[in-house]
Amino acid sequence: MNSEIVTLDFQQQAELYLAVGKLDEAIALCQQILASDPNSAETCKTLGKALQAQGKLEDARYWYKVAIALKPDFPEAFANLGTLCATLEQWHEAIACYQKAISLQPEFAGFYRNLSRVFTQIGKAEEATDCWYQALMVAPVEIPEEYLDLGNTLLAQNKLKLALICYHRTIYLNPSFCEAYDKLADAYSELQQWKEAITNYRKAIKIQPDISEFHYKLGNALQASGLLHEAVAAYRESIELNPNSFSSYYNLGSVMLKLENWQQAIIAYRTSVEINPDFSWSYYSIGEACDKLEKWSESATAYQRATELDPNSFAAFHKWGDALCKLEKWLEAGAAYEGAIALNSDSFWSHYNLALTLVKLQKFAPAIIAYQRAIALNPEFSWTYHNLGEVLLKSQQWKAAATAYQRAIELNPNISWSYYNLGDALTELHEWNDAVSAYLDALQLDHSLPNLYTKLGEVLTKRTPVSLDLATSYYHHEMQPLYSSEFYSQVAQKFADRDRLDAAAALYLMALEVRPKDPEISQKLEEILEKQRQTGEISL
Repeated sequence: MNSEIVTLDFQQQAELYLAVGKLDEAIALCQQILASDPNSAETCKTLGKALQAQGKLEDARYWYKVAIALKPDFPEAFANLGTLCATLEQWHEAIACYQKAISLQPEFAGFYRNLSRVFTQIGKAEEATDCWYQALMVAPVEIPEEYLDLGNTLLAQNKLKLALICYHRTIYLNPSFCEAYDKLADAYSELQQWKEAITNYRKAIKIQPDISEFHYKLGNALQASGLLHEAVAAYRESIELNPNSFSSYYNLGSVMLKLENWQQAIIAYRTSVEINPDFSWSYYSIGEACDKLEKWSESATAYQRATELDPNSFAAFHKWGDALCKLEKWLEAGAAYEGAIALNSDSFWSHYNLALTLVKLQKFAPAIIAYQRAIALNPEFSWTYHNLGEVLLKSQQWKAAATAYQRAIELNPNISWSYYNLGDALTELHEWNDAVSAYLDALQLDHSLPNLYTKLGEVLTKRTPVSLDLATSYYHHEMQPLYSSEFYSQVAQKFADRDRLDAAAALYLMALEVRPKDPEISQKLEEILEKQRQTGEISL
């Protein structure tokens, strides 16, 4: 027992020599201790430290390893060996040693700090920050700036919840630390916790009300929260403090757009352009506001400038095309839509609108291609098929036109013009029965379509049989009833009033197919047939 006490006294003396820089004395004393007690891990560690201080690094490494061999759970020995390896830039070994020391003694902050320095040296910033954070957690300090700096680093690394802890600690240590409130609000903004962000921006402003950026950030948080009028006030305060704040003017314009105050939005955006004429989104936003005011020329100019500043802006090219269409500048609009498609070939509306402009330019073949590409992207939009049908009609591609209109009708059975144009296509194909059905469908939806009765009358008589019996059989087998007998009778009467007796007779036959025993319909048909016999015009 007395020997252990003596060894302990000598060990303390050796550490004292080491502490005051008497390295030779420390080394000699350690060697003396080890001569009598070769299993003293603590002495081996102290000897290693003294040798390391003399620059005898390999000798020091040896004694650290001896200490670890004697005492495998010796955290200080691992940490000292880690420091030696770091001195030799043996980073992997240094990291392993510090991590082992931490695993043995996780509540010692110095190990984390040293490991943080190693990670910094090898460019592993996030790992270094994590160690820095752990050091402050296990051994808190009373320096608010230390937590603020760490919080800023964590915020930059998007470790937001850890950053919040650091900022709160900063404020706890210094409740008047304006920058800490600002940064705390920034972290809450990144988390989209707008209420907390607004609260802390306002605290920063209360401490230091003349910082334009604080008001600007407050405006952003208010805008994100939907508190638009309060956001306007914040942006205006920011501008009052810094009249050259491009971002404040731009975001003020954004709020004005949301408030549908189009003119004020334009004023704000144009002021932002005066400050920074090279930001494409300012011009794009001017275009949006001008669209709302139907100032198409100004809108087109703004979108054009946006495309010049950002040739990769699909949205700007597409919107430019829209504005040019309003100005009926079809050639330029087509070029704008082609620019949009070059950037995003999957844009249905760009292909669709390009097709519309090509039709206006009477470039039917490329218009057909554009519509077909639009259909491939969105096969459920009825108007694409309808408009494709119109181009195919103009190109005298009757069968393809009929197919397009039939698909349009499947998707939207309430567009009278689709039936009307389908009737035209079927007429050209001499598909009289289907043409009759198409025209009747159109008539049911809109009786004012141009020349509809004339067209219906012509197709009704194209395939009429030569006798009443044959006619009845024909309509029974070929023309399935689509509407009520009243509808057929009403249309028949209109033809009768126009002396289109053949068409009237055909329609009364359709009415009889629905109600074969209706005496009034039979009487009307007989009157028509009698009149035809008298005039010699009967074709039944």
